[in-house]
Amino acid sequence: MPLDKVLIKHLDEQEELEARIEEDIETLVSGLNINNLIDNPESALMQVVEDLQEILKSEYYPVASENGIELAKAIEEDGDIQVPDSNDPNLNEGVLDGNDGKG
Repeated sequence: MPLDKVLIKHLDEQEELEARIEEDIETLVSGLNINNLIDNPESALMQVVEDLQEILKSEYYPVASENGIELAKAIEEDGDIQVPDSNDPNLNEGVLDGNDGKG
């Protein structure tokens, strides 16, 4: 598959994940028991946070990781893109803003 199509597919998948996460957050918040929220707001909100963390860890992180791995493989297989073997975290600093340090 051409790299541009791979990128579009990846972005579409990420947008779908974001939409699902937003729906899950809305469901969790709308499911708050108003009496519990009034009686003990910290506990009620902490439960929502814990539930959301569990959903993110069990449902979304694995999918996002797999999507990232698939994207990385597609980029690696595309012959036009060179990915240098480097541990330098500043390797591409300035590339996106056009200030790559080249004359």
